Amino acid sequence: AACAARESNGIGSMRFKSAAHSRSSFARGVAGTRASRPSARYGTVAHAYADADGVGAAFEGDIGAERKHLILVDGLSFVFRAYYGWSARGDGLQNAAGEDTGVLYSYANTICSLLELRPTHLAVCFDAKGKTFRHEMFVEYKANRPPTPEPLLDVIPKVENLVRDMGVPLLRLSGVEADDIIGTMTRRAADDGFHVSIVSPDKDFYQLLSPRVRMLRPSKTNKGDPFEPFTVEDFRVMHDHAIEPKQFVDFLALVGDSSDNIPGVEGVGPKTALPLLERYGDIETILANAATVKGKRARESLLSEKGAASAVLSRRLVEIRQNLTVPSLNEPFLPLDDLRVKPPADRGLAAMRAFERYELANAAERWKRVVRL
Repeated sequence: AACAARESNGIGSMRFKSAAHSRSSFARGVAGTRASRPSARYGTVAHAYADADGVGAAFEGDIGAERKHLILVDGLSFVFRAYYGWSARGDGLQNAAGEDTGVLYSYANTICSLLELRPTHLAVCFDAKGKTFRHEMFVEYKANRPPTPEPLLDVIPKVENLVRDMGVPLLRLSGVEADDIIGTMTRRAADDGFHVSIVSPDKDFYQLLSPRVRMLRPSKTNKGDPFEPFTVEDFRVMHDHAIEPKQFVDFLALVGDSSDNIPGVEGVGPKTALPLLERYGDIETILANAATVKGKRARESLLSEKGAASAVLSRRLVEIRQNLTVPSLNEPFLPLDDLRVKPPADRGLAAMRAFERYELANAAERWKRVVRL
């Protein structure tokens, strides 16, 4: 049976640093940590997108005194981003044992940046190994992607362990992508009055945007804030106010998505898809009125059995599931309170030991500031 893995001990931008870190600095840091008392809460810094409540002015409406803010991280996306943006170039960090540590350094900074926003709840969501229900629907799903490099495969378990050491809950479900875990937890939290920030560069999450749900996308520069908020209004401006976020599923179903090998509908590109959705609203209505579609190529494709079938299949593939019924993602097995941000149960020692092992002195110092050791 499919089950979710979740681990918790309670509870950036990249800069190149030499691998020659001082072990004595770690000895002093860890010794100081042992002498410290547990912190009452995490520290915070002033990000441009964070208001006084630590939630972000980009949300709509009054948050109120009982604010609840859940941050959900698309876990693997930041592993890949760090690896291809740094380690794969051959100029990344290494410790004395020759282990590549650049991805771990980047990931530690990402977690610290998110904790500095002072969310009330936080979780990192990872894909499980193996195929998913989408592969059963379409054997060519993501088949165009090259094999994952061995060094990247080696670092993923280390990142997962670091997340646990930093006391952040990790969610994973056999046979299901992290996107669907994020979709289901987003829906649960929003229905319960939370504001939700989805941390990912993936445009697929546009479909989840709402007045209570925004994205935090990695900054395109390595200067200043590490994330840029992306809201419902940003989506509307990007698409000339022709469609709403919930229609983005239909948009992708029409135009396809080469990154995931989604076929889409032949002859329908973005310039055709937007007017179609603006006029008809969704795939089902477009197919029902295919004979009235302007443009011969798009009309003939939508009228054909192949084109209609591809549209329906593509929509099923790109839709993020928001109502997974598996017990491990719902009450009572996973109450939202299990994702609450808390001071580290071990006063941050597990993370400090990990930073010492990988010789990440700067990450250790930042961690001490964040958890107020």
